[in-house]
Amino acid sequence: MIAEPDRSRPVVALAAVRTVLLAGRTLYEGAGCIECGGTGFKGRMAICELLDLTDHIREIILDRRPISEVKRAAKEQGMRLLRESAVERVLDGLTTLREINKVTFVE
Repeated sequence: MIAEPDRSRPVVALAAVRTVLLAGRTLYEGAGCIECGGTGFKGRMAICELLDLTDHIREIILDRRPISEVKRAAKEQGMRLLRESAVERVLDGLTTLREINKVTFVE
């Protein structure tokens, strides 16, 4: 969902977002209007994560090692998790913390 930022409605970042990412930023919520039904959003936006199945990750999976090892190896090889993708959209001013907390969770 794409937020229409309303600079008169700043929000406190209580959702587990690293403080260093918020340095010097103010997050806002959309005020809403008749067209959006008061939500402050228009349209939809994808957030995604993509696992590149490298030989190393394939070996971890075939060895039936814990998912935490698969995630760790994927992160080391540059994978961006769903939550990280969503937080990036918040920092870009395209959506809100409230919205990403509906569809992602903190690990």
